[in-house]
Amino acid sequence: MISIIVPIYNAKAYLNECIESLLNQTNDDYELILIDDGSTDNSLSICRTFQTQNCKIRVFHKENEGVSVARQFGITKAMGEIIAFVDSDDRVNEMFCEYINLYSEDYDVLVFSNNLIKEEIIIINDSHKKADIVKGIIAHDNSENYKGINLASVWGKAYKRSFLLSNQISFDKELSSGEDMMFNIDANMRAEKILLVKKSIYFYRQNPNSATTGYKKSIVKNDYKYLKKLENILSQYFPGDKSFEYIYGCIVLNGIWICMRQYFANPENPDGLKVRISEFKLILGKWPYNKYLLSWKKYSYNMSIVRKLCIGMLNLKLYRVCFLFVSFMVKGKKIHESEFVEI
Repeated sequence: MISIIVPIYNAKAYLNECIESLLNQTNDDYELILIDDGSTDNSLSICRTFQTQNCKIRVFHKENEGVSVARQFGITKAMGEIIAFVDSDDRVNEMFCEYINLYSEDYDVLVFSNNLIKEEIIIINDSHKKADIVKGIIAHDNSENYKGINLASVWGKAYKRSFLLSNQISFDKELSSGEDMMFNIDANMRAEKILLVKKSIYFYRQNPNSATTGYKKSIVKNDYKYLKKLENILSQYFPGDKSFEYIYGCIVLNGIWICMRQYFANPENPDGLKVRISEFKLILGKWPYNKYLLSWKKYSYNMSIVRKLCIGMLNLKLYRVCFLFVSFMVKGKKIHESEFVEI
């Protein structure tokens, strides 16, 4: 049986569509675990209504502690041998459970993607291929064989529950972003067998209100924690590997960009420009930002022209110009309506 875990927080706009897609399955060997993470809208009421109509649904309500804690809570409540995660604003293909059950035997981690190019199925069971998988998780452009495949997120994948529990693989409750990458690095490195299947089963919603796109003050502390934890786990699995040191440098610079886009230079930030620049300069003076910003050209090969321009301006201490430029870009790229991307 598959245990499908859906963490929910103020998701009333899309929750009905998500749940309906999960109930419209060709294979009924699954349970649906809906975890309301302290929603303040009527998300819990929506879950309860569906629960009265379908015995496959189990609903849990808890105080708001973030998606990492909610997903981990779901794992502890799961009764199925296979774990799958779905975000509450996304939807799935009607063959979602069918394909998971079809391919899950003898594999610890199962990845579905319509973007496999050369093969229909890829089996990963050696350290070299795992290293490339990890590169795809943390920076997909640096992966040799898995470019364009979403390896970072936990959705669009399935995991053996016994494998997760026996290896104590869990979500880091200190992270509000990047927690799925850390989870997947650990899972893929500890797995005996990983299977990649060329099938499209998941529809990811590009949501303008998503935590990865909008104004988010906590992103600064989260990024700093994430970088420290990422350095530790890469040192654990790939000590002395220069290719990962390069990728880490790229991620640090990308973190600077994200912190600017979502907080420091975000047009929704209520603080004055001088205050934001002063705070930003303090952050850039800390490790690892100061180290990689100083030698930014070495790590900018795969950067977009816009990001190169911004990081270059920061290195020249043109903070005001950089902030105004990023603010303009954020306004110009704002998504006004959500849309699905087939994974």
